[in-house]
Amino acid sequence: PHSAGSLARPGEMLDAGNNELAEIQQELQAVKAALRAESSYLGLKGETLQRYLLQLNEKENLFLSRHLAIAQAAQAAAAAGCAGGRFAAGPLAPARPPPAGPVRALDREDGEAVVRHLCDYEASAAEAAKGLRALSALAYRDAAKVGGDATALQQLLRLLALHPEDSNVRLRGMQAICNMAYDSSVSMTKLSVPGILGAVLAVFSTAPLPDPKDQSVPSGPAAEACLKAGEAAARIVAAELGSGPEASAPAKRAPGNDGPLAMLILTASGGELAWKEAMPKLLAQLVENEVTEPGIIAERFVVAGNAAADGGPQVAVGWLTISKILANAENKVPSLPSALVEAGCINTAARLMERMPGEALVQLAGLEAMSLLVGNRWTGLTAFADVGGIPLIEAAMGAHGGHAVLQTKGIRALGSGVLWPLDVQQKARYDSCRGITLTKTAMRRHQDSEELCQAGLEALSKYVSKSMRKFEVAEGDGTGIVEAIMGRYASNPQIQQLGRSVLEGLSSEEMLPPPRHPRPEAARALHAPAGSTRPHMRR
Repeated sequence: PHSAGSLARPGEMLDAGNNELAEIQQELQAVKAALRAESSYLGLKGETLQRYLLQLNEKENLFLSRHLAIAQAAQAAAAAGCAGGRFAAGPLAPARPPPAGPVRALDREDGEAVVRHLCDYEASAAEAAKGLRALSALAYRDAAKVGGDATALQQLLRLLALHPEDSNVRLRGMQAICNMAYDSSVSMTKLSVPGILGAVLAVFSTAPLPDPKDQSVPSGPAAEACLKAGEAAARIVAAELGSGPEASAPAKRAPGNDGPLAMLILTASGGELAWKEAMPKLLAQLVENEVTEPGIIAERFVVAGNAAADGGPQVAVGWLTISKILANAENKVPSLPSALVEAGCINTAARLMERMPGEALVQLAGLEAMSLLVGNRWTGLTAFADVGGIPLIEAAMGAHGGHAVLQTKGIRALGSGVLWPLDVQQKARYDSCRGITLTKTAMRRHQDSEELCQAGLEALSKYVSKSMRKFEVAEGDGTGIVEAIMGRYASNPQIQQLGRSVLEGLSSEEMLPPPRHPRPEAARALHAPAGSTRPHMRR
């Protein structure tokens, strides 16, 4: 499990991270230049260098997501009325030393005294937890008053940043937020901001793992903090929907705020991978507790996706990553994947790809997200066709020819189109000839990628046997590419079998260029699905 990571010590991360981030980005440019020139870098070349590039990209994304979390915390402070707050001021100032002498007695009934205690003794995790417990009790009695106290919110966030590993501080901080969230207006205007929601996600994603010996349910402050974080998220989201066990009338959103649920998703998109991976569990809890339902989640998810375009490539990739995770979450949130398709999630993914054509990671994540959302759903395949998914994949492969992983995914996706019904192919603007050209180009360029070559041979086998494109597959150096790959990977039985299948298909009869205008009846018979075959998009 991850720690409170990207909300912890933001000042230190800025100071230590800026130089390293610049070095990573400089090295990325050098690696990309080497790949374009098909030369080596640090002794690495071809597929090995491509994998090194992916590692550098992941490292860059980690640094950028942490910087984004700092900006989110600053936004939360500003939204709470904390102008000049420590998050907004840049580096996190070190904890102030406590006043001289013994620790003052804490007047738990006086709100100003509690906040003063939180500020004066912020260096002590024990005193911070004690003060946050008192703040939580005050919020339980008057959520509107405590939730409207800008200094209290600011200091709560600061204490979570100063003591990210202390379970008691996390628990008492989540209890305070949870009690403030009883007031729907506070939830909508003060708590549904990235900094607060990021703090909730950071704690929720640190759930202790069950005991490996007996799989017993974890207990203690760390486990309780996770439970309280989930409860806080539920109350904040319920404020928008007027739902849940303690339902009240929905509160109004703050100007410029897309609402707690969309903001929660958007915050996770810009945060750590652990936040994204925790989303199925968190959303499942919201559904089980009748706070919301899959259809509403899907609608708000699309709203968050539209906003992600303004957050830059990192947030876009984050949203697409959550799309991939939720597309496989049928066992945790039944009917959510289908609801995402019906709400237009495939269209949103396509628009992100269109908006950022030069970003290889956005293109890769978008291709993967659309493929998983299509899955074996006819509605998904229809939606994919409607948004022009095939031209997007073709454009991504054309623009990022040196990206072996993207090329592999694209080859599989285009090869899947051979099995689609003719009307879907026409709607999707599917052209197997373009697919063959892109496949052979990628195989020619990335012969050092065994996975890509195997995917390419599988696709060529489909083009030969299913779409009668023998001439296009053999055209140019098609046969030579297949033979070269078989020779290179002589010990791979799958490649040998696929290669033989392609070569036998090409030599089975005389090859002639396909007629310019094939009879519609023949084409329909060729592409019609057999029996109850369901659509599928390979990834």
